[in-house]
Amino acid sequence: MKLLVTYNGYCGRAEFVKGTPEVCAMAIAKEARHKAKGRMRDATVEMYAQEIAEALRKDAEDPNTNELVFSTYAMPYTVGINKGVCNKNILKVTVLDVFDDIQQAT
Repeated sequence: MKLLVTYNGYCGRAEFVKGTPEVCAMAIAKEARHKAKGRMRDATVEMYAQEIAEALRKDAEDPNTNELVFSTYAMPYTVGINKGVCNKNILKVTVLDVFDDIQQAT
């Protein structure tokens, strides 16, 4: 199963990604790290990617198109007036198309 997914990227512009749910989820999780200005560890990105992939698979099985909203958090600041504060980022994701991997005759 492959998906065509759109999500709001940096500065709110629409981004598209096509591939398996895991590939799409990793691209969305990396976008969350960009929105957090790099304040996420690789393990956190992979954790968010696994959760997003599960949600994408469930949404792909549903015939209705739903907008999925994910909240991600950056690592807390360690110094300054914002010490201990985590930035929250909201990602809106929509599955546009679901298709099977079919090889075309050449």
